[in-house]
Amino acid sequence: MLKLLFTCLLSLFLFLPKGYAQWDKIGQKEAATHIIKDTPKALQIEVDAEGNVFLLDSRKGFLYKYLKSAQYDSIVVVGGISTRDDGFLHPKKLALKNRQDFYLLDDLGRKIVLLDKELKVVESSDFYAISSSGTIDIPDEFEPYSFDISSAGETFVLNKFNNKVYKINAFGKIESAFGGLDYGEGSLYEPEDIQLSPQNRVYIGDVENQRISVFDMFGVYLKDEDLPKELEWENFHIHESLLILWNDSELALINSLSREKKEYQISDNFKLSDLYIGREFIYMLSENEVHLYPIKE
Repeated sequence: MLKLLFTCLLSLFLFLPKGYAQWDKIGQKEAATHIIKDTPKALQIEVDAEGNVFLLDSRKGFLYKYLKSAQYDSIVVVGGISTRDDGFLHPKKLALKNRQDFYLLDDLGRKIVLLDKELKVVESSDFYAISSSGTIDIPDEFEPYSFDISSAGETFVLNKFNNKVYKINAFGKIESAFGGLDYGEGSLYEPEDIQLSPQNRVYIGDVENQRISVFDMFGVYLKDEDLPKELEWENFHIHESLLILWNDSELALINSLSREKKEYQISDNFKLSDLYIGREFIYMLSENEVHLYPIKE
């Protein structure tokens, strides 16, 4: 009975995206439960299972951890531009598997680094070493631009140079490649980001052409998302059954189940860089602050 009730509530929750929070008050400080101030100019935010906030500063090469237990006033910092094992040349993107394992793409270092919850390096995987153990080779012109990790431990890496996606299995071997200019209906022209959904779908965003292509986990092209033409989006995010698009001044929610679309204006003085949706809060990253907006069912 409880399981049925939870399923019904979850369905209602997914079909009513406006119930997530007061989206129309994004950037209004009085609507935020908490504000983390004076943060670095980061481009990505992630939140672990304990509610700790992580900010990735690609420009200076640092990864910051803000501790929830200390009301986000205590910070752990790792990285810095360095060729040493504890540094990064250019940390491009952070991905969380099961909200507890941290994977970091160093595009200039051409590697993916696994960190534990204390942000200590557990393992570093060089792409060329991976290539030599797989059935498919990494091309000489390899520019890892984005990546994501599936719940099964598979890694999907977007190569900006040839517009292809390389799938690395849980054993560290390249299993397949898909996309590119000559992939037929699922051709990729100027892909910039790749994200995996909980429904085992691969979303690849092309900001220049305002296109998001969807593939299955085997690289089979499924569709292009039906996007609002009036919104010139610069970033996208997948959460449950929601596709979230935004630029500096506007944000749109698209429910992949009901196809319902909602659009919201972002406050003029709030420059939205990234967001994360947790169980209790929506975390909004601006230029030098993180706002926590409560989720209201």
